Amino acid sequence: MKNILVALLLVFSSFIFSQSYYSSNAKSNGADKVLTWLQYMAIIEEGMAIEYGSASFRNNILEINDLKISDFNRVDFDTLNTENLSLGDLISEGSTGIGEGRGYSPEGSWTVRKIKINLKYFEDLLNFSKTRDIKSLEKMYKTQSFFEIDGFSVPIDPILEEAILPDSELSYTQELVLSRAAKYLNDISIKVETKARGKLRADAIMTVNLNDELSLLYSLDSSIDGDSLGYQYFNILEKIVSPFEVVAQNLETFISATSDDCPNLYKKNNLDAWLAYDLGEYCDSAYELLDEIDLESEFDDFDDLASDNELLLMSNPLGSKIYGFKVNLNWSDRVLRDASILSGGVIDTTLLALKGIFDTRLNKLEFNQLLYQFSGPEFGAIVSSIFQGDETYREYSKYQPRIKTFANRPQGIGISFKSRSGIDQDYLLYISENPLLMTSLLDDAEFELLLNKRN
Repeated sequence: MKNILVALLLVFSSFIFSQSYYSSNAKSNGADKVLTWLQYMAIIEEGMAIEYGSASFRNNILEINDLKISDFNRVDFDTLNTENLSLGDLISEGSTGIGEGRGYSPEGSWTVRKIKINLKYFEDLLNFSKTRDIKSLEKMYKTQSFFEIDGFSVPIDPILEEAILPDSELSYTQELVLSRAAKYLNDISIKVETKARGKLRADAIMTVNLNDELSLLYSLDSSIDGDSLGYQYFNILEKIVSPFEVVAQNLETFISATSDDCPNLYKKNNLDAWLAYDLGEYCDSAYELLDEIDLESEFDDFDDLASDNELLLMSNPLGSKIYGFKVNLNWSDRVLRDASILSGGVIDTTLLALKGIFDTRLNKLEFNQLLYQFSGPEFGAIVSSIFQGDETYREYSKYQPRIKTFANRPQGIGISFKSRSGIDQDYLLYISENPLLMTSLLDDAEFELLLNKRN
């Protein structure tokens, strides 16, 4: 599988960092050529079939439709008229469901209806690393969608039967429920985007939806101070970016050379050309260039590009601030029923306890007594002294009806945090060393418990 990861890395890096692709009139054709090599490598190295309906690269958007990854079985060439077939036709002929022949569904394949990647952000990142021009950095903080997957489906049965169920300690009923719940993975949607909030400030948002049954939202509102980015920051940025640019340039040379020397590989009916290449009878330049590029070593070096401390500095440069974040999870009634069974009654017990506690609103004295009882005799006095007061009771009064509604029909839970003036990210490190600094943070912060809020 490692070689496939190498190939995928090359596919994306070629469009991200190769400036000639941005000025070329054959961008879509270039996408097809790179993906054709990916298909060939998948068969030879991994015995896997990669099929796709269409691929295009327009206006900095790389889009791949109807992607399918499955097992590949050998094909009887005596039954094929290879002269009028393409490599894609061969792959379709040899494609079989993952795990087929071992009692699983023949539909056991990894499939994606649509993948869209906005590479303008990465182009701006490359320009910023070279020019250090703040205008390039500002472009990265504009409202835009980075990455989107629609209709992603996982081969459930082989994963359950071979990787999960054999080592599980679940009861028979729980195994049945898990198998049913796993069907949520037959239609996954993922989207990563940013929404601008000001100069060099944006809200990064990720949403994940599983078959319209389970939905997760995560967002982070943060900013960066362009004037605080020094030599060390740019040195690390260049250290990370430059290897991808080298790989992309090598791949650009490879595609250009093979297009000139081996044009039959990229024709419509190209199967004979690929069979000849596989036998070493066509396109010697491809063999030579692949040996020179040494893709495996390039991939191995990526893990050593930067230390953990350097990556932390990249993600938390001096002057950066966090203004808020939100995490929220929604679920359907069906998901709740399945989760309750899998939890062995823990969820039902918890909801029953919440109903008993929050069914009616307590007066202030009853509320303080409840705090003492929950904390126990050892800590009750301490907890009561800390949380006594009008503010704590007001928060309880605000959330009591919401928690009551949630306990009777839970549909979602999450947390939201907002800071009016923003928190220096290095201040969070100080808090981890001295928790007493948390009090000053709370003075400027607003926390909210999200109950049954839809994404």
